[in-house]
Amino acid sequence: MVLLAVLATIVLGAGDNGRVVTVPASAEVVLTLASNPSTGYRWSSTSGTVVSHRYVPPAHQIPGRGGKEVWRFRGPASGTATVSLVYARPSNAKDVARRFRVTLRVR
Repeated sequence: MVLLAVLATIVLGAGDNGRVVTVPASAEVVLTLASNPSTGYRWSSTSGTVVSHRYVPPAHQIPGRGGKEVWRFRGPASGTATVSLVYARPSNAKDVARRFRVTLRVR
């Protein structure tokens, strides 16, 4: 007998900043945020269980045009967890241009 676990995938974006999102236990959370590495800024996770992270360039690459960063997090098995990121220059972590935070609450 083969058991197959199907985990839910929750898709979030910049509009979800500050929200409390109800998720199934251990759900995968995919967060997509605008990013432009040519400015020296990038998103860094400050809390949450990161599964993967990648930068996706724009479809039509024009110098200076931004793309997006796609983050995958594992949601909590129970209770709540916070996913937080900051958009800052790695050389000056205090120079934060934007913040993102969402609370995941298991239903």
